[in-house]
Amino acid sequence: MDIIELLDRIRQNHAIEHATIAVLGRKHDQFGRLGGSAKQDGFFVYGPTTAERIEDAAQEAVERLRAGESHLAISPFCGTNFLLGGMTTALLTGMILGTRNRVGRLPQAMGLSALALIGSFRAGAYVQRKWTTKADIGGLEIKSVSQVSGAYRPLHRVYTWLPDVVDTPPPQNGSVVSDRPVS
Repeated sequence: MDIIELLDRIRQNHAIEHATIAVLGRKHDQFGRLGGSAKQDGFFVYGPTTAERIEDAAQEAVERLRAGESHLAISPFCGTNFLLGGMTTALLTGMILGTRNRVGRLPQAMGLSALALIGSFRAGAYVQRKWTTKADIGGLEIKSVSQVSGAYRPLHRVYTWLPDVVDTPPPQNGSVVSDRPVS
């Protein structure tokens, strides 16, 4: 797998992760209680839910992304938004405050930084759409879901695979909740 294929796979898994969490949030009223992170061979879901719910939501997410519901790949809670918000706010505040008369410029810096923070979420959606997620997931499928011991809150690992490509099977560490291919 070359670097472009690797990045595309991570972006596709990031899209499925967002869509899975969106489905879980709507079905089980868990908005803001779940998080995740994508990897080359799947993604993690952090938070109070079960492997069965994640498996069902992930399968629905894959079906809905394939059906064209690309909006599910974009999340207002994505780290991309927070990163952009922090960067733009810090840069703008530093530029406005400068080195002289900092106290006098503080109200202007606070107001414009708030606007930058709000605008960064719109920019974050654009960045997600163009660079950090890929809603066109092709033939990517859910392979299995396993619960991994989380220190403070439940942690689940979702493995994905492309049936037409020789992928390394997921490692069998942790208690596998479902080792059957999800159909």
